[in-house]
Amino acid sequence: MSNTKRNVSVVVFFLLASVMIFSQDAAESPLLEMVKIPAGSFQMGEKKNYEPVHNVAITKDFFIASTEITNIQAAKVFNWAIENGYAKINGDRDYTLWSTGGDARMLLNMYLYEHSNYEKCRIFVSKGKLVSSTNYYGFMPVIFVSWDGAAAFCNYLSMMEGREPAYDMKTGECNHSATGYRLPTEAQWEYAARGGSRTIYPWGDEWDSRYANIGYKNDKYLSVCEVKKFLPNGYGLYDMIGNVNEWCNDWYGDYSAASQTNPAGPDSGTAKVTRGGSWQADSWSSRVARRNSKVTSSITENIGFRVVLPVK
Repeated sequence: MSNTKRNVSVVVFFLLASVMIFSQDAAESPLLEMVKIPAGSFQMGEKKNYEPVHNVAITKDFFIASTEITNIQAAKVFNWAIENGYAKINGDRDYTLWSTGGDARMLLNMYLYEHSNYEKCRIFVSKGKLVSSTNYYGFMPVIFVSWDGAAAFCNYLSMMEGREPAYDMKTGECNHSATGYRLPTEAQWEYAARGGSRTIYPWGDEWDSRYANIGYKNDKYLSVCEVKKFLPNGYGLYDMIGNVNEWCNDWYGDYSAASQTNPAGPDSGTAKVTRGGSWQADSWSSRVARRNSKVTSSITENIGFRVVLPVK
C-alpha cells in the first residue's frame, strides 16, 4: 500500500472513530445541544451555609442541555404545542400561554415580556403564534416561565421527538423512568454545575467574572444576556451560575446527613427548587451550593430552566 493510501486510510479510521465516540456521548436532538455527564459521587451542600453536607451518588450517566433554554427554542416548542392542541394563547387576557385540558395552567407570560424593564428579552405574539427574534435577543434564556411551563416544555419536546413524556401535567408528578426530557433533580443540577470541582464556585473558591453574568463586580450586562457569553464549567456547560436561576424538578425540603443515591427530593411540598443565581445576584448568592425555591406558578424576570435526558 502506498504512503498516500495508507495516510488516507488512517484519516478515515480516525474520522469514523470520532463519529462513533460523538454518537455515544451526545444526545440526538435537532433543537438542543446536550452534554453527557458521567456517573459519579460528590459532596452536596456547603459547610456553615447549606448543611448538612452529605454524600450523593449519581449512578447513571445523563445528558443535560449545555445552555439554558433560549427564546428561540421555547417559541419553537410551544408553537408545536399550540398547533397540536396542547397549549393555547389567551389573547383576551394579556397574551398568556396556557396548557389545555381540565386542569389548565399558565406556562408563559408574554404580557410581562412586553410591559417590563426587560422588554428586549421577550417573545412576541403574532397571528396566534409565538415569535422570537432571530438575532441575539433570541439567544437569551426564556424568562417569565413557570415551573409548570418548564415541565410542559419537556413534555412537548419529548412528543416532538417521539420520546415518552415524563410529566403528568394534571398532577405535576414526574416519571423518572420515562425516555423523554425533564427538569434536572437538584442533585443532578449541583453535580453538573460543579463540573467535577469541590470548590465554592465551579471554577474555584474565588469569584471570577469571566464565568458568570451576575450583578456584583461583574461585566457590561445590566440584565439577562445571550447564552454562551461566559466561560463554561469543567463539563462544558454554560451559565450554570448567573444569567437566570433555573427550575429543578424537586420539591424544596431540608437536607439529610445520610448518604443518598439518585435522590429526587421530597414526595410533596409547597415550592420547587431553583438554583444557580441570576443577573440580579451578588457573588455570595451565586455559590454553587446555594438553594432557593418558588411556587410552581411563579413567573419572574430572573428564572429560566434547562433540561436533562436519560442515556439509553
